[in-house]
Formats: sequence, C-alpha cells, structure tokens
Amino acid sequence: MYDVVIVGAGPGGATNAAFLAKAGLKVLLVDKTAFPREKICGDAISGKSVNILQRLDLAGRMQKIDQMASWGVVFSGPGGDQVEIPFTRSFEKKAPPGYVCARDVFDTMIVEKAVEAG
Repeated sequence: MYDVVIVGAGPGGATNAAFLAKAGLKVLLVDKTAFPREKICGDAISGKSVNILQRLDLAGRMQKIDQMASWGVVFSGPGGDQVEIPFTRSFEKKAPPGYVCARDVFDTMIVEKAVEAG
C-alpha cells in the first residue's frame, strides 16, 4: 500500500516524490523507461528550478555532476538582432543562478534523491 503513486519519473514526478517521501508519505514512483534515459530537451535549468534543488539539498550535488553554469541567455533573430538577459545582476555569487545539464544526468540525480528520501 502506498499513500501516493506518481506516474512519470521526469523532473516533476521525481521532485514531487522526493518532497512527499521527505514529508513521511509512502510513495511509489514509476516510469515506463529505466534510468538513466535519454530525453530530448533544451537542457536548461532555470533559477526557479535551482531554488527547488536547494530545497531538496541538491545544490551541492548539482555542482558535482556534468553540467555547465548559466548566468543568462541570449536570444537571436534571423536578421542578427540579439537580446541578452542576465539571470542576476550580481555575478559575484558563488553558485550560478542556472545550469545547462543533459536530461539523462539531471533526471537521474533527482530520481536518486527521491529513492534516498524513501
């Protein structure tokens, strides 16, 4: 018997499973594919997602996996116009406000956290 069954172990499902397990619920997390698995994605992890990683105590682990720090984005149009948007005004922070990380690496990290949480 489980308190919660979550179908889909992508970032949303695994994050929810980790939080619910940390709260003491008995959680079953299922996915149709074994991990690590490939997933087509832009691989960007935004500042809001980084805040969730901190709440899951994954900020340090994020620094240790294969990733690239991201301090902003650049959008460009077909005519060559560009717009740069920094993620933060302060570049003196030790931890970056965002990352780029392959989904198979990122998703596996979160699933492992969910398993550790119960």
